[in-house]
Amino acid sequence: MNKKILLFFIVIFSFSALQLYAESFKIKVDLDLKGEVEEVALKLPKGSEKAAERYFRLAKVTHPHYLDHAYAALATKQVKAEVDDDPLGDLDETGVEGDAIQVVDKDVEYAIRTNKSRKSYVLMIVNRKNESFTGNIELVRGKMYEPVYRRVYSEDGGKSWTTAAWQPPRASDVYPWTVEVPANTVQTITIILR
Repeated sequence: MNKKILLFFIVIFSFSALQLYAESFKIKVDLDLKGEVEEVALKLPKGSEKAAERYFRLAKVTHPHYLDHAYAALATKQVKAEVDDDPLGDLDETGVEGDAIQVVDKDVEYAIRTNKSRKSYVLMIVNRKNESFTGNIELVRGKMYEPVYRRVYSEDGGKSWTTAAWQPPRASDVYPWTVEVPANTVQTITIILR
């Protein structure tokens, strides 16, 4: 009987985890980038500005080198290439490859900063949607310690905002790591390299 109850809870938990984080996107972190990209300010949800700016200011002080800015790329879509007039008529449309373009969600954006020694980096992430996501971290070089989260979030659609900071327990050495990006959230995730 106990095995049936345990199995029931595992199935329910797995289903709720799938519901909670229905979408995911990849965050590629290359600390060898020169950081010559023009710095972009992330668009903050209304009401979260004061608390979020405090966390972002701390990230800029501890990690002054700006590396990258991107939106969540949720999928890759094939777009058929247009065929120019072929005077000899020896091309057919099936032989022309299409272009792969990223489908991005502009309500989920992030920036990456690093410190002078490039021994740690910080992800500054904003999710303005009412839907949760996971970000899969692909680190170009090195291994990571557990991340430190600093989060400003709203559970009532932006009427009130709460702050939290914590370091989750070590889960696994499996890569890519994943970071949680709940609905209506502004957060920084600081990761130190081994």
